[in-house]
Order: sequence, then C-alpha cells, then structure tokens
Amino acid sequence: MHLSQEGRKVLNEFAAQFHKSMGVNVGAQFSLEPRVLQTLHDKIVEDGNWFLGLINVVGVAELRGQKLFMGLNGLVSSRINTSVKGAKREARVLHDLTDVEYQLYKTNTDLAIRYDTIDSWKFFKDFAERYRNQYRKAIGNDRIRVGWHGTSAAADSDPAANPNGEDLNIGWLEQVRLWDTAADGTAKGEHVQSGVTVGQGGDFNGLDQLVIEAKNDLIDKPFRNNPNLIALVSDDLIGYAEAKYYADDKASEKVHLNNGRILNTYGGLRTVVPPYFPAGTVVVTSLDNLSIYFQEDSWRRTLKDHAEKDQYEDYNSRNEGYVVEEIGAFGLVEGITQFSA
Repeated sequence: MHLSQEGRKVLNEFAAQFHKSMGVNVGAQFSLEPRVLQTLHDKIVEDGNWFLGLINVVGVAELRGQKLFMGLNGLVSSRINTSVKGAKREARVLHDLTDVEYQLYKTNTDLAIRYDTIDSWKFFKDFAERYRNQYRKAIGNDRIRVGWHGTSAAADSDPAANPNGEDLNIGWLEQVRLWDTAADGTAKGEHVQSGVTVGQGGDFNGLDQLVIEAKNDLIDKPFRNNPNLIALVSDDLIGYAEAKYYADDKASEKVHLNNGRILNTYGGLRTVVPPYFPAGTVVVTSLDNLSIYFQEDSWRRTLKDHAEKDQYEDYNSRNEGYVVEEIGAFGLVEGITQFSA
C-alpha cells in the first residue's frame, strides 16, 4: 500500500524532529548517549514493564568482567588481640569468588511500523509518543522473556523455533542450571530441583511447604536469613493455589492479588508473579540478585523509510547480558506439576 499524503507528512515530521534531537541527519546511524540511555531505561519501566524496575539494569564498560552486586558470603567482623606476638588483623573477602564474571552478547532489536498503521495514527497529535511507547514496550518485554527462557547465544537466532528468545542470550535460570551441572553432565542438586509434584499426597502438600524447603535446601546457609529473600511463582501454580483456597473452608494457602503482581506470603516469603515466568516454576532469591548489564557505548540505532516493504524501520544493536549476582542466594524448583491421586 502507499502511504497517504497526511501519513507521509506525519512520518516526515516525526523523523525530522527525532533526528534533530539526536544531532544527526535523517537516516544516519547514531549512538545513544548515557543520558539518553538512562531516560530510555526509566521509560521502559514506566511503560508497563514493572518487573524491570525491581531488578538491576546497569551499564558497564566491558563485554566481560567482574559482577557488580555480588552478595556477602558471611561474617566479616572479628576481633583479635594484637598485643600477642605474631597476631595480626586480616581483611576478609566479601564475596564467593567461584563465579564472579559476566559475559555480554550482541543483541539486535529491529522494529517496523507499517504504513497502514501510520495512516491509522496520522490524526493523533501524540504520534511520536505512541511510537516510542511501542518501541520501549517491545524492548522491555523481550528483556524479561529472554531473562527467564534464554539458554544460549546463537550466531543466528531463530524466532520461529524459539519464540521466547531461548537462543538470544543465557538467562538467569540457565546460568543457575549450568552452575548446578557437574562435569559429567549430572545435576548436583545444590541450587536446582526439578520434576516435583505439589498437592495433597504429592512431594509437597502446598506452595508454603515447597517454598520453605526450597529456601532451606537450595539457598546456601549464609544467605538463608537474608530479609530480602522473596518467592517468584509462576501464575499456573498461583491459579492452582487460588482454586484450592476457594474450594476449602479452611485455607492453607494465602492468596490476595495486588494488581496481579504481589501476593501475601508463601512459606514466610513475600511472593511475586513475574511476567513471562515459565510455568511450573518457583524461584527463591532476592530481587537485587537479578541483573541485566548493557555495554554503555554499544547501543547503535538507525531509523529509515523502506518504501519497498511499505514500512518505516527502526534498527537497534547493543551488547547486553543477564547476571545472577550470587548463585548461592538462588534456589530454583522447576518442572512442578499438580498432584492428583
């Protein structure tokens, strides 16, 4: 289809104003400055990706380096009688140094807005803001999806075969699985448990018991009493618990939704249902244990008109990666099914 005269005017005005704000000519590639990047990340949260506002999204200088927010691994305070010959104070390492590095991978986010969409928006005075909202939501949604589902960083990704970005990056859950896999390929079971049932007569009577045991069995001892620990629970398990709540006169589960995000406690931990979280999954950790790193000077962007395809295109490239800051403070139970006698 051809873009209408009014639609063309709106598009040209949008392109001219946007590129002027970036200080470049229309159609030129440009880098996003730190100030612009920070605004973009703030807006991604504001536009509905609330979960990104609860974790760390930070810029780093290098593609590979040391993690930024590793958790404390134990007591660092002490006392020693330095009057005794040979006695001296010794500084203690704050963090567990067995898993301290992050790795970033190139990520392309290439969007297109069809001419017919532009024509349908042409009479809205907020055309530019409408587009920016869609742009930011797309990036934010993908970041969360890949964080939960990513298992590899393929040279050529396949969205058809991997609709949740399984081959785009190595997400949080996969990092813990890899750490928990022994050299012979077997699961060590230190931080990951899989294939369990929940329900009366199953492996766990309910979510309360499952969360308690995940905390006690899968979280390393120095982190078990961290007051910031929470339970991340998939919505299918919440649905199961909610149905049980309403079916029984005496509820053993505590379910009170707050805008679909935060619930009362399970196993004594505040509970959150994250977007795009895999079904049959519970994670016990703290939100500040989850990070997304992006390389500060790596974001490149090009906007151009592609009349042959009847669309306007927005090409973005950046280096980013997912980080579990402290594996010892992360417990994953997956492959959870509901038990029925």
